[in-house]
Amino acid sequence: MRAAIDSDDRKLLIITGALFAVVSIAGLMVWRPQAGGSAGFPSSYSTASDGAEAAYLLLEELGCRAERWTRPPGDLPEAAQGTVLVLAEPFIPASADERSIIRAFLNRGGKVLGTGSAGATLLGDNRAQNTPAPELEEKRFLAESPAPLKRDAPEIMMKGGTR
Repeated sequence: MRAAIDSDDRKLLIITGALFAVVSIAGLMVWRPQAGGSAGFPSSYSTASDGAEAAYLLLEELGCRAERWTRPPGDLPEAAQGTVLVLAEPFIPASADERSIIRAFLNRGGKVLGTGSAGATLLGDNRAQNTPAPELEEKRFLAESPAPLKRDAPEIMMKGGTR
């Protein structure tokens, strides 16, 4: 048996359905997904503004052998000369043993590029501090000196959260 719907209820249902369809279509037309999606940390797989995939690909393009290191610091190569280890804002605190392994890597001729306050702490520099209120807005930074890599990027936009 079919349930009868009053004509006023039918009109209300049709108008509500039409409004829902219009709002949904308008929302889909306005909404733009963020390219690359932020991982929240500088992953070499992320193309977001806090990602590092561009740097990883640039190293390969320049002819450097780039490798995503997923092993513990104790597995760093003994022949460290000419090797650069990038510690891009590590989010797992290093133990005293891991810090000494990285210092030994440096003493064997390796180089370490540490970013952010966590990278500075890992390298033994305890002077870096997070700013009291993280800056969510990006600031414009101008190139300070001319260089071939900066000729097409005289300025960059970056969030500041560390001093």
